Amino acid sequence: MNQKIRIAACDDDATVLSALPNTLNTVFKGRAEVDCFGSEKQLLEQMKTVAYDIIILDINMPDVNGLTLGKRIRSINPTVEIVYLSNYEDKVFDTFIVSPMAFVRKSAFFTDISRLSSIYAKRHEPLSEGKKLAVRNKDSIFLLEYEKIRYIENFRNVQYVYADGAAEPYMVRMTIRRLLETLCGVSRHFVQISSGVIVNLAYVRRLNSDSLVLEHGEELSVSRRNREAVKKSFFEFLEDQ
Repeated sequence: MNQKIRIAACDDDATVLSALPNTLNTVFKGRAEVDCFGSEKQLLEQMKTVAYDIIILDINMPDVNGLTLGKRIRSINPTVEIVYLSNYEDKVFDTFIVSPMAFVRKSAFFTDISRLSSIYAKRHEPLSEGKKLAVRNKDSIFLLEYEKIRYIENFRNVQYVYADGAAEPYMVRMTIRRLLETLCGVSRHFVQISSGVIVNLAYVRRLNSDSLVLEHGEELSVSRRNREAVKKSFFEFLEDQ
């Protein structure tokens, strides 16, 4: 991955903005092209002509809430990576509504921001190249790449596999427990959200208090028993730890 990475940063703190270009260029080994903005208006105007790969937002700015701005950016560009920057660590779970790539604490600025390159690289590389799951449809049995699995749902001891690009789910005859062990043995992207549903976190676009929403709009319920574990897994996925 040697191409330039276009990054925008929006913060009312001039000291932070002045430090970001050199810091990000170091983190991304000279591949970062950074534009800095002191206001929401400047950023949104530039987004009309520039397709950014990453947008860094302060959560608390005088004229706009960073979460509100993040939602607006998501409506303009659903695939851009958003990184939140804040002094308020308790705000981290609030940011899940826009599915950020990472959360940078100003109190640990250089430690947190140094991780961005590896997080970005892993989010834009195949999940498990060469790893496949044997699935079947009405006519045949074939191998499905793990990275294409969006979620799996149990019904009468049959696991229905919903995959990216497939109009109908595939089937796997395997217990949900064994299937979860198989998937988790390959990647931490998979998490069980209820007794009969496994989700690939790479396809999650929003985490609510009792459900999550996938990128194609499916909303899946998270059981009360699994909520804290799912929230923790999603946070770790976003931070790529």
